[in-house]
Amino acid sequence: MRRIHIASLFAAGSLALLSSCDIQAQAKERSYGLAGEYRFDKSNTIYLEDLPTGTDGSLLGALEMLCGTPAQPQFLLLEDWVDDGYDPNYPDYPEGDMGSGEITEDEWAHIEEDNARVFAVQLRAIAAGEYDRVVPFRGAPGLQAKWDELFAEAMGDEDGDGAPDFIVEESPNPPDYIAIDSEEVFREEAALLLTSWYPRLSDSAELYRLECLHCHGTEGAGDGSTAPFLHPAPRNYQPGWFKWAAVENKTKPRRVDLYNVISEGSYTSAMPNFKRFSRAQIHGLVDYVRLLAIRGETERLLALELDGGEYLTSELISETYAGVWEQWNGADEKVVHCEGDVPEPTAELLARGRELYMDANGGNCFSCHGDQGLGDGASAWEDVDGVSQRIVDDWGEEIIPRDLTSGIFRGGRRPIDIYRRIAIGITGTPMPAVPDTLTEEDRWAIVHYVLSLSDVHDGLGLDSMRMRADHADHGHEDQATEGH
Repeated sequence: MRRIHIASLFAAGSLALLSSCDIQAQAKERSYGLAGEYRFDKSNTIYLEDLPTGTDGSLLGALEMLCGTPAQPQFLLLEDWVDDGYDPNYPDYPEGDMGSGEITEDEWAHIEEDNARVFAVQLRAIAAGEYDRVVPFRGAPGLQAKWDELFAEAMGDEDGDGAPDFIVEESPNPPDYIAIDSEEVFREEAALLLTSWYPRLSDSAELYRLECLHCHGTEGAGDGSTAPFLHPAPRNYQPGWFKWAAVENKTKPRRVDLYNVISEGSYTSAMPNFKRFSRAQIHGLVDYVRLLAIRGETERLLALELDGGEYLTSELISETYAGVWEQWNGADEKVVHCEGDVPEPTAELLARGRELYMDANGGNCFSCHGDQGLGDGASAWEDVDGVSQRIVDDWGEEIIPRDLTSGIFRGGRRPIDIYRRIAIGITGTPMPAVPDTLTEEDRWAIVHYVLSLSDVHDGLGLDSMRMRADHADHGHEDQATEGH
């Protein structure tokens, strides 16, 4: 596999990205700020205004050192990383070669294939030598700069007619004269530039500004300009909690988990799918969302240290940052797998699922989701100073337990998706894991019963106990990045 270290592109989407029409207003220069409060759980919140005087400047300085600015976001490299040749700023390079190796060989092949599709018009123009058809790369300053540099190196305009005169290189040792047509070399390098690009964090930050900031905010706190009008609220990345991941509760999501959410969206919420973007663009957004999450969690933990009377020494800052990264790098080891095939949803299994659903010592699902799965269980409310209120999640937002009869499952409808929700709960919400005492068969029984509740919308009802093909999905593997 051939790689070149290039600054790559991000923009508003695939071929639209390359439009020669630039209708974007000049972006106001942005800067990262600090959170006003740091929520750890329902009873533990630290407010920035209550921290020691001078906290703002020192905390901002520490975070800029670790994660950069919106214009130049970049992870600080720890000494051990440099020694090991590890650099999370370059997930497309192998670990040991100043990359993180997160983009596998197989995925890189998919990215190159997708790039060839995205840039098909430009690649044809380059192959035909019609360089005026390679329109400016709007919204992709890194790629534009690389293109301009490559073009300038390969071509000149000595006769001043405005058309490029390709340089012809000659061997310095006649009579072994060799004429090399640099245009051919240029075409090869230009094609490679487009098919091999992968966005750097600065370009990903620009795509985030255009597509994500209005909901999720500059620092990823879920406080963008449209956020007050949305329910459910946009995700706040700063605590490092993400709902839809195939990992143990409160564990950091894997790259594939974030990719899936960005690619697929969250049905019935304001979070759209981003399938109009290329694979490389979505991977780049994953990189940038992770940066905001790591920055936010590091800030939160440092605020906790300040609240406890500690000082922001370089050692404390580095240790906190390293600890956050350690959790992110360990996500793959926390994946919840399921051995064997998904059992068939027989009448007996569905009956057992119903029994466990209604058992306070079993699944206890009815307490929140209600006897009929309508999301109206008594535990969906809590008493606050004598007033009955909706329960809240770890972000402080009121939530309503899922109406299971609707057939809407934001974390995925596959049996393995529901199995993970039941087995590990949903991070950041009151949805708990089922007791460890339940067997594998018991968990699958609940899965199939939960899925059967939405059959009322398919005209099957709850009493037919019919076997459904979509319930008997035997695929356990994550479908991340496939079919995009």
